[in-house]
Amino acid sequence: SVWFLFYSILIVSYAFELLIWAAVLVNKIVAFLRGPCFFGRSSARDKVHRYEILVGNFLRCLSLCYCFKKGGKNIKNRGELRDAAYALTDYVNNDTKMDIVFSDLYVGLKLLARIQKERRLDAMKHIASIAASFMSEEGDNDEGAEHVMNRESFLKSTLNKCSLRVMHSTRNMRSSVLTIQSKPLSEEYEVIERAILSNDNDNDRRALADGAHFVPHSVHIYHKIGHAVHDHPLCVHNATFAIPIDSLNDDRFYLKSIHGQESTKLIFASFLIGIHATVYAILADEVAKAIVISVRGTLSLEDVVVDLQCLPQELSEVGRKCDFEGSGHYCHSGILSRGKWMYEDIRKRRILHEVFSRGSPYENYDLVIVGHSLGAGCACILATMIRHKYPRLRCFAFEPPGCVYDEALCNFSESFITSFVRHDDIVPRLAPANADALRDEFFELLARVKIPKFKLFRDIRDIVNDDDLSRRNLAVLRATESTPRDTQYYQQLLTFRNERTEKDISNRSTSTKLYIPGKIIHLCDVNGDGSFYIPYWATRCEFNEIILSERMISDHSASPLVDILKNIRLDELYDSTKNHSMKFQNQFELIQDDNSHDQRRVVCFSTRQCGRNFVLSSIVTIAILLSFLVNNGCEFFYREAVVSRNGEKRNDPSTRIGFYGYEPLRCAAEGGCKGNNTVLEGARVCAPFPPAFEADGYMKASRAFSFVTMCLGCVSLVMSWFSTCLEFKVKAWRGLSIILLFTTASQGLVFLIFR
Repeated sequence: SVWFLFYSILIVSYAFELLIWAAVLVNKIVAFLRGPCFFGRSSARDKVHRYEILVGNFLRCLSLCYCFKKGGKNIKNRGELRDAAYALTDYVNNDTKMDIVFSDLYVGLKLLARIQKERRLDAMKHIASIAASFMSEEGDNDEGAEHVMNRESFLKSTLNKCSLRVMHSTRNMRSSVLTIQSKPLSEEYEVIERAILSNDNDNDRRALADGAHFVPHSVHIYHKIGHAVHDHPLCVHNATFAIPIDSLNDDRFYLKSIHGQESTKLIFASFLIGIHATVYAILADEVAKAIVISVRGTLSLEDVVVDLQCLPQELSEVGRKCDFEGSGHYCHSGILSRGKWMYEDIRKRRILHEVFSRGSPYENYDLVIVGHSLGAGCACILATMIRHKYPRLRCFAFEPPGCVYDEALCNFSESFITSFVRHDDIVPRLAPANADALRDEFFELLARVKIPKFKLFRDIRDIVNDDDLSRRNLAVLRATESTPRDTQYYQQLLTFRNERTEKDISNRSTSTKLYIPGKIIHLCDVNGDGSFYIPYWATRCEFNEIILSERMISDHSASPLVDILKNIRLDELYDSTKNHSMKFQNQFELIQDDNSHDQRRVVCFSTRQCGRNFVLSSIVTIAILLSFLVNNGCEFFYREAVVSRNGEKRNDPSTRIGFYGYEPLRCAAEGGCKGNNTVLEGARVCAPFPPAFEADGYMKASRAFSFVTMCLGCVSLVMSWFSTCLEFKVKAWRGLSIILLFTTASQGLVFLIFR
C-alpha cells in the first residue's frame, strides 16, 4: 500500500541518518587518535619519538585490558620508553622496508630452529667421533682441552683426525664435558673442556648448596610473601611492611604460612610498583645465618618497561657515590635505575644499619642478595653498590638477563656474584648483539627458501628425526652461494646490510657489549625431560647465540629451579656421568646416537614420541559409544502424530522415533491431555516398529549411512589406539584423517536425511 511505501522510505531515511552519525563519530575518533593528545604524530620530532609514543600507548592499552591488575598505572609515556624506542628503531633499521609478513616470521623462525639444531648435531657428532679416538691414544694430562677450528670447514664436515687434539684428565676423578661455542667476533669455533661441579671441591659444593637454599627466596617474593602479610596491621596501604627494630626477636613475624620458610623472619618488604620502584623484601634466614634481600623479577607492565631500557649507561657517578671504580664500566640502564632506587630506599630507612648494629640478634649474620630474571640483574647492581660496606656480601642471580654488565665489570664481580642458567633459557641469551645476529640470519634464511610458502608450511609442521634433518633442510633451502641475486627481496637485503654496516661503524666507538655477571653455573638437562641435570662452570661466550627451541620460554620459569637445585647430588654426579664420558654436550643438549629412520608424523593430539596419543583415542572412543547409543535408541527425533479415523483427523500424543523402534508418549495427568500446557512422559520402552510398518527411502538411507558411520568409526578407533604404541608414518596418519573425515560426514548425513 501507499502507507507501507511511505513507512519504508522513512525507515531508509532513518538508517541513513544513523549511518551519517556513525561516520561522523568515527571521523572524530580517528582525528583524536591521530592528534597530538593521543599518539602525538604531529608533535613527534623523529621516528624514535613516534616509536616511543606508539610503544607507550600499546602498554597503556594492555593495562586497561587487564584493569591495571598487571600494573601500568605509572606508565606516563614521558621519556621512560625513549631507550626502548631507540633500540627498537636501531634494531629494525627503519630506513629500509623489508618485504616481510607475519607468516614469514613463523616460517622463518621455525626453519631457523631446524638449522640451528642441524649445526649442533653435526658439530657434536664430528667432535665426538674424532675425540673418541684420541681419548684412547692420549695419556694422562691435566691441561684441559681446547682447540679452535674454522667455522666453514667445521660445518662442511671436513675435519680429520690430525686437526683436533683433545687432552683428557684421568688423574683427577672429576667428570667433565666438552662444550662447543663460537668465538666472539670471529668465524671460528672453540672446543673447551668444562669441569662439572665436584663434591670434592669446597667452592663447588658450597655454591650449589647455597644456590639450592636461597632460590626459594627469589621465588616467594613474586606472590607468597605479599599474600602472607596482606592483612597484617603493619602492612601500610599494601605498600610497605616493616617490623619495629625493637621487635627483631619477636616470633610473630616468621613466615610460617609459607612451606619451607618456617625459620625465616620477614623484617621489611616494599610492594611499591613503578618505573624505578620495585618489589623487594629483607628476610632473616636463621638456618643459613644470613640476612637476605630478595628482589622480584618481571611481573608487571612497569617491569616490562624496565626490561626494554636496555641501553648501556656508565657507572662513573654511581662508583664515586658507592666507593667503587665505575669509570669506564657500563650497566643496563633500566636495571641501574632500579638498583639506585633500592639503594636509596634502604639507606633512608636505615634497615641494614639497624639489623647489623651492635646488640642486634643478627649482627653476625652474612648478607645475601638474590633475585630471579629482572630481579637478578637488580640484585647484582645493588650488591655492587653496597659491597664496600659489607665485604662478605654474596649475590645469587637466578636466570639473569644477558645484558647486565660490561665484560670487565663481569670479571670483577666473579668474586661475589654467582649466576645460574637453566638449559635453553632465552633470557640470559637476550643481548643486543645476539638479537642482531639472529635477525641477520633470519633475513638471509628467507632469501634461501626455494619452495612455495604453502609447501614450506606443510614441511615445518612435520616432525623430522635427527638423522634426516640435513636432507629435509636441503630440500627446502638453497646453498648460500646459490641464492638468486636478482629478486626484489635480495636487493632489499643488500640495502639493509649496507645500512647496518654504516651504523655499526658509526656506533663502534660508543657501543658497549653487556654480559651475564659473575661466575656462571649452567644447568644442562641431559635426558631432555627434566629428570637429570648436570651443573658445570660455564663462560659468558657460551651464551652468545639465541637458541630457538620448544623450551626456551619454559626454562625461564622460577619455580622448577627449587626442585632442580635441591635434587642435584654432587656425590652421585660422577657415577651418573662417567658412562657418558664420550658424550659431548654443547650449551643445549648431550649428543646421543640415533639410528632411527625418518618417520614424519602429525603432532596434533600427540607427542613427539607418539606414545601418549590418548586424547585422540579417547575422543574417538567416546564418539563411537555415543553414536551406537543414539542409533539404537528411540530418542533420535520427536514427532507429533495425526490419527485419522472415519475421515476425522485428530492430534494424538507425540512419539519419539529411532531407526529401529519408537517410544510413545502419554499425558502425565490422570485426566488425559487437556489444553496446550500438557506434560508428556515416555513409556521408557523402545518398542520395535509393528510388522505393518514399512520404512521409506529416507529412513533406509539413514540406516545405511548409520552403518557406514559405525564401520568407519570402528576402523578409526582401532587405528587411533594402535597409534599410542606404534609410530605411524605420514601415509597412515593421512589415511586416519581421511577416515575420520568420512565418519563425520556420514554421521552428518544421517541427521540430515532422517530429518
